[in-house]
Amino acid sequence: DGILKDGQNFIASTGDLLLGQVRAVTFKNRCSSQNLNELQITKQMKGDLQTDDTFTFQVWLENSDGELAPYTGEYYLKKGNKNYHYVDNELVEWGEPEEGVSQVCGSADAGGKISKVPAGYTVVITQILSGTSFKVEEVDLGTQYEEPEKELTPGTYGTSNVTGADGEILLGTNAQVTITNQYKNIDVSFTKTDENGNPLKGVKFALYEDETSESPIDGTETESDQNGLVKFKDLQQGIYYLRETSTPEGYIAAGPWQIEVGNPASGYTITGPG
Repeated sequence: DGILKDGQNFIASTGDLLLGQVRAVTFKNRCSSQNLNELQITKQMKGDLQTDDTFTFQVWLENSDGELAPYTGEYYLKKGNKNYHYVDNELVEWGEPEEGVSQVCGSADAGGKISKVPAGYTVVITQILSGTSFKVEEVDLGTQYEEPEKELTPGTYGTSNVTGADGEILLGTNAQVTITNQYKNIDVSFTKTDENGNPLKGVKFALYEDETSESPIDGTETESDQNGLVKFKDLQQGIYYLRETSTPEGYIAAGPWQIEVGNPASGYTITGPG
C-alpha cells in the first residue's frame, strides 16, 4: 500500500503468472479539498429595516445527468462564526463545537426548500464539487414584501451552461449569494382640522429625516385639501418628522410630529402635539 503525491508515477508489476492466475491492482482517488466548496446564501433586509419574519430558500444543484435537481441534503445556519439550529421552534446557538467543526442545522425537504431562515443569517451547503451548477430562489414570500433582490458576489462563481442555473461552483472558491428583502411602501394620511374640529384647507406639510433637518425630504411636500385630508404616498419603513411649513392667514403652524412607518400589516403611528 502507498500514497502517491501530485506528479508521482506508479508502476505495478508481477512475476510470471501461471495459467488461470489473476492479479489485481486497485487505485483509490481522494478528492482534493480545493475541489469541495460551499454555497453560501445570506438573507438580509434592505438598509436598516428590521423584521421578525423568517424566510424560505429553494436550492437546486446539478445532478449526474447535467440537470438541476432539488437539493435534499444537510445545511448549516450561521451568523458570523457561530452555528445555530432550532429547538422546539426556537433558534438557539450550538454549544462550543470542536475547533474547525460546524454543527448541522437540518436538511432541505424533498423539494429543495430550506425554511425558517432569519434575516441576518447565512445558509451554508458544503462538500459541493467544483463545476457543479446551482440555482437559488426565495419562495413562499409574504405579500407584505416587494420582489426579493438576488445578488451573486462577483468572483465567487462561474458561468454555467445548464439551463436556468445561476452559476457554477469554482475550484477553491465558495459561491456567495445574497437575497435582500424590503417591505412594500405604504401611504400615510390624516385630517387637518381647526380649533373647532372643522376641516382646514391649505395647510402645507413636509417630511424631514430628523428633528433638526432644515431641508425636507425630496418629494414630500403636500397640502391639505378641501376636506382637510393630508396624504403621503409610498413611504418606506422608518421614522419621519412632520412639520407644517405654511398655514392660511390667521393660523400659527403646529407640530412637529413623529411618524413611525412599519410594514403593511402594522401600518403607522403619528405622535406629537395633539
